[in-house]
Amino acid sequence: MFAFVKNHGQKLALLLLASQLATTAVLASPSEFDLETPTDFLLARAVRGSGYVGATCKTNATCYSANCVTASDGVKKTCQRQPPGGPCFENGNCNTRQTRSANPSAKAAARKASNALPASAVPTYADFHDSCTSIFECTSPAICGSDNKCITPGNNTLVPNKICAADSQCTSHRCVGDQYQQDANGAIVSIRYGRYPERCDYFDNGESGCSTFYDCKGGFCKNGTCGPGKDGDRCQFNSHCTNLCSTTGYCFTPTRRQNRGAPCRYDSNCISKYCIYGNITRNRLSDGAPTLLPDYVCGPSFEGRPCGVDTDCDRGSCPTSTKICTVQPLGATCNFDSECNTSYCQKSSSGSGSGTCALAPYYTTCNSDDTCYSKDCGELPDPDPQPCLHDYYGEGCPYYGCLAVPSGGTCRITKDCDTATQVCTNSKCVAK
Repeated sequence: MFAFVKNHGQKLALLLLASQLATTAVLASPSEFDLETPTDFLLARAVRGSGYVGATCKTNATCYSANCVTASDGVKKTCQRQPPGGPCFENGNCNTRQTRSANPSAKAAARKASNALPASAVPTYADFHDSCTSIFECTSPAICGSDNKCITPGNNTLVPNKICAADSQCTSHRCVGDQYQQDANGAIVSIRYGRYPERCDYFDNGESGCSTFYDCKGGFCKNGTCGPGKDGDRCQFNSHCTNLCSTTGYCFTPTRRQNRGAPCRYDSNCISKYCIYGNITRNRLSDGAPTLLPDYVCGPSFEGRPCGVDTDCDRGSCPTSTKICTVQPLGATCNFDSECNTSYCQKSSSGSGSGTCALAPYYTTCNSDDTCYSKDCGELPDPDPQPCLHDYYGEGCPYYGCLAVPSGGTCRITKDCDTATQVCTNSKCVAK
């Protein structure tokens, strides 16, 4: 018996290996593994993790591809295929879907001579003019060009925000991961840190090399140099000017305090003494079209604050005698809702002539219960959603309005009731 094992031990070992491979082939999903040989699979499972492409991971050891990559949000990590130059066991490990042996002839000879496990392999390097779909498939300092070919840009050839692999490739001489984000109109809206692939940085004020203000971090591009413009220069944002950018797109220095909605840099620029980040309409430099743009503008004057005209006031009016935003109390004569402390000027059924400040009906904007006829001020769906004037990211503001009188409750007019389902009949809110 022992003699049989001694004489046929190698064959028995091969039979045992074949049995293990058969068992593995039954258990493994063909959609999970794209293997060239079963032996490759055994070796891979022995030294790699089990995470498939897209699975959450913490380290390379978690992934079957041995490549744990941080996602674009900078937080989440998932298993991904290997970039060129990374270790692999089969084509499915590689972004290029192609594995090349470090020494193909030596590998083949070794396999034939010893019937051994396959030697380690490396993915094919994408070089000049090789096909690519992203920079990950190209060997630095090459990048993936617009024609999906790996190319190495020349020195000072890439304008700001272009994907780069070296500082020398950028006209700004900075290939960075901390990247300024512009919107379609050239406004800097945020900064994202530690991004990859890296991109060419924008020009700072005082730096030369720009061809348009889109190349600058904040200033205007004049004669190839980024910087703030002087009065009379063209502009699209306040940051393009030493002082302010008018609604017609020219730099100017204000000679008086600005009204509500006018451009500003500081609270002192405004009658309301309230300069906020909002929106303003200016003629776009590219085509002259009036465009709503993010910038700093003068906010409203609140009750008791200075004003120039009625529209400067958040509520109420701006009497010429005081130039102070004033709201009218209950029972006072009014012409507009905005003049009343309750935001409701009740007029005759014809709607003409003056009216009287009264308790507000359903859905009228409010800030306290005592201004509502229902005695209930609460949050409601905004009837006219707009970006928050003070919100940098343009998120919607909550809307507070007078709630409806409950069914069966006392009402003056149908507007006191939930107008979608009820009417006011005999001074009671009832179903339609």
